[in-house]
Amino acid sequence: MLFHPLYVDGQQAFKVGVVKFVSLGVNWLDILHVTIGYYSCYLQFYEGPQGTTSILILILSIILCLIKTFFYMKIFKSFSFIVTMILQVVVDLKIFILFFIILIMMFSMIFNVIAPPSKPEYSKVG
Repeated sequence: MLFHPLYVDGQQAFKVGVVKFVSLGVNWLDILHVTIGYYSCYLQFYEGPQGTTSILILILSIILCLIKTFFYMKIFKSFSFIVTMILQVVVDLKIFILFFIILIMMFSMIFNVIAPPSKPEYSKVG
C-alpha cells in the first residue's frame, strides 16, 4: 500500500531534484505519510497492534490519509466547494474543540473525586 506513494514521490523527487522537492510544502504531507506509514508497520510488528504507540501512530496515519483524500477531492469541481467548506468549519471549530476537551477532562476528574472507581480492574490505573 505504501510502495506506490514511495515510488511516485521518489520519481518526482528524482525528476525535479531532491532539494526542490523537499522545499515545496505540499510534498511534506506525502513524505510524512510514507514515513509514518512505514513506522506504523514497524511498531505493529515489534510492539504489537494493540500497543499504545502503535495505535496513536496508526490514528495519525489515518488522519494524514484523510487530508490527502481531501486534497485530491478538491481537484474535481463538484467536490471542491464541499471540501473547502469542511476544512473551513474544522479550522473555525478548533477553539471550541479545545474548550470541549478541557470540559471533558475536568468532569472526569470531578467524577473521580466524587465516586472513585472501586473495581479491581481499576487498581493499576493511576
